[in-house]
Amino acid sequence: MLIEKISAGRKYISEEYCLKAFDKFCAMKENELLTPQQLADAWRWKVREKSTANIGMIRELGLYLTMQGSTKTFVVPYANGDMPKPAFTGYTGSFAEEIVSFLKAKRSAGLKYRHEELRLKDFDKFCNEQSNLKLSPQQLADAFIHFQEERGYSKSRRSASIIKAFGNYLTDNGCSNAFTIIDKNFVAGPYAEEISDFVAFKKSCGFKYINSGYHLRFFDVFCATKENESLTPQKLADKWVLKRDNEHPNTRAGRVDPVRVFGKYLTSIGHPKAFMIAVDAAQRRTPKPPYLFSEDDIDTFFGACAELKADEKQPSMHIVLPAAFLFMHCMGVRTCELKILMENVNLETGEVIIIDAKTGERAVYM
Repeated sequence: MLIEKISAGRKYISEEYCLKAFDKFCAMKENELLTPQQLADAWRWKVREKSTANIGMIRELGLYLTMQGSTKTFVVPYANGDMPKPAFTGYTGSFAEEIVSFLKAKRSAGLKYRHEELRLKDFDKFCNEQSNLKLSPQQLADAFIHFQEERGYSKSRRSASIIKAFGNYLTDNGCSNAFTIIDKNFVAGPYAEEISDFVAFKKSCGFKYINSGYHLRFFDVFCATKENESLTPQKLADKWVLKRDNEHPNTRAGRVDPVRVFGKYLTSIGHPKAFMIAVDAAQRRTPKPPYLFSEDDIDTFFGACAELKADEKQPSMHIVLPAAFLFMHCMGVRTCELKILMENVNLETGEVIIIDAKTGERAVYM
């Protein structure tokens, strides 16, 4: 199991410690007469208050043994009593062979492709469920994206991205079941050219303008809908500002602000389809004031960091965590920025380049 997981691009370091501990537990003299299921139950009872990760890892081992048809198989239920789903036995849909070759190509290029694999498994399962409808490859892909959109925006965006990449792979390799996913960034409404020019202008000024670009494109789609196509630009803007059902004020402000700035841009260049949105049309809620650590709080926190002990499952964490927290405290670095400090660190000069930061690339000095 470890060889298979590591060959698939997973590190499996802490998981390996857990499996070794379970194997050692099974080899104990008082456990040698127990069945595999009894061993798993005894292990779950032993570590139930220590680590749920250990239980999850042994649950995964049980599913793997089931998938391999082993005689030592066992089942570990979830904390709420639910039984785990049957182990994945391979792709069986109309894109089965292509998905396997696609994943091999991606992993041979050094990509892990773990989360993407989950989306492809969902796609394969969906294709199996729709097999009796005799849909074409393009219809299957479109139906799957529509199905994901109904389940939520973030899920549909991730699914569309991986299915689009898979469709491009099929097209590039001349597969007979190739399909194409239309890019959601494509703008085809009444403000198509103006939005493209405006976003390009903002990016040239140093702004990433990713989320704002999405909102502008959704506004363009909104303007192009049948019920809105006869409205004037100002009426379109007024309708866009209206609060939607169960919409949080911050969500509303997030979609209104980019359109307001876009309207100012159109007005400034004298565009015939210009409109105006008031600054206070959608106000964000004032966030709670942050808690400011006192000197005593900081001393207590780093004192606790200094007392961390080496752990068998994570042998270097007692060194990594204090260093990470000290770096954040002294350098003013965000958690998300700290997580990507793999390179761009010069230990001789002390210079650290923070990339993909919220406010753009910047340098800090240790």
